[in-house]
Amino acid sequence: MQFSVPAFDLRISITDIEPLIWRRLQVPVTLTVPEFHLAVQAAFGWENSHLYAIRCEDRARKPREIVGPHDLTEDLDAEPASGVVLSELLDAQKPGSALEYEYDFGDSWTHHVEVLGSADLPAGELLCVDGANRGPVEDSGGPHGYTRMLQIVADPEHPEHADATSWIFGVTGEYGSHFAPATFDGAQIGAS
Repeated sequence: MQFSVPAFDLRISITDIEPLIWRRLQVPVTLTVPEFHLAVQAAFGWENSHLYAIRCEDRARKPREIVGPHDLTEDLDAEPASGVVLSELLDAQKPGSALEYEYDFGDSWTHHVEVLGSADLPAGELLCVDGANRGPVEDSGGPHGYTRMLQIVADPEHPEHADATSWIFGVTGEYGSHFAPATFDGAQIGAS
């Protein structure tokens, strides 16, 4: 007999990018912020190689800025992520409540995390149930840099085309027609 646990049903969208890149995740309400960070990393194909932050008003309406990983945040004026549970920040019974998750302070990939509602989830699982578009390439310069890179890759006549496609291959292993930014394959996401 498999037990189910209370969960958040979340829609996570990268801001300031067109077309919109988003994922719908179902995660236990007991997930810690570092575990939530890893789920987002898996869902968007990030490599977990940069700092991250969560900014919100928690359930008690207290402004919070939470930064991780803990061992790299000693000089920042923020609360360490370790020990913070997602249910301190969000209420599954309040659809529309939200927080901001930022990954890579240099590229500034800001994600809007919105509660769609509550869910029941098999114990020990995380699910990515829907989404749109491939996650951006790591270290591509944030939303504007990634958009510019996609324009260069789509134009074989662009003077930087060869360099851009070569760089993408080096980062992703995808080259030419295999690099498809408009595809989303939830089966390839290891968030569960």
